[in-house]
Amino acid sequence: MLCQEKVLLVEDDPGLGDLFSLKLSEFGYSTSIARTGEEAIQKYEQGVHNVIVVDYNIPGEYNGLDILRYIKSKKDSPPVIILTGHGNERIAVEALRCGAANYIIKDVNLHYLALLISAIESEKSHCELKKKVLKNEEMMRSLRFDLEKRMEPFKKKLARELKTPLASAQKFLEIFMEKQSDKFEEEDCQYIQNAQELLRQIEKITNKLFQEKVPFIK
Repeated sequence: MLCQEKVLLVEDDPGLGDLFSLKLSEFGYSTSIARTGEEAIQKYEQGVHNVIVVDYNIPGEYNGLDILRYIKSKKDSPPVIILTGHGNERIAVEALRCGAANYIIKDVNLHYLALLISAIESEKSHCELKKKVLKNEEMMRSLRFDLEKRMEPFKKKLARELKTPLASAQKFLEIFMEKQSDKFEEEDCQYIQNAQELLRQIEKITNKLFQEKVPFIK
């Protein structure tokens, strides 16, 4: 695990805040504690945090959902975990609807601390995976661009090599039909018309082939 990942804890109880900070330090996290909603928003704006944990019943002008909505209104915001008390399941559902990554129900025996640390670790892993996916997607876009650039001269050369004989064959059949049509049986004319149609179909396929992007890299 990378050390000193940062967690912003919004918790007004000093004892719980210190205990939580101590527990997280064992997992390589540093913790910044905000005691009010206003302080939480201020610390969020001033620093970079990997995960934010918010107690819904935080004192001040902003409650936990207000803080959540504010953070989620920002671009590339970190995951937010909401802490609620027993009987606040409605708040938990609303928090998820507003973009919370998870919610933890607090209990008097502090068993929720282990669940909370597990949730933070899970969100950290999820964010790392998301970064890897984005990095791989960017790499694939770069490879696609490079491949298309490298293929362009080959595509143009091959297009010329295919289109020239196709055009010649089509022109030959047209002239041949104009000058010799009166000497052909109906069946012979049908064969030549079928050949012309086949050449037109090949030309369409050729044009489509060299107009499309590389199909195997999206």
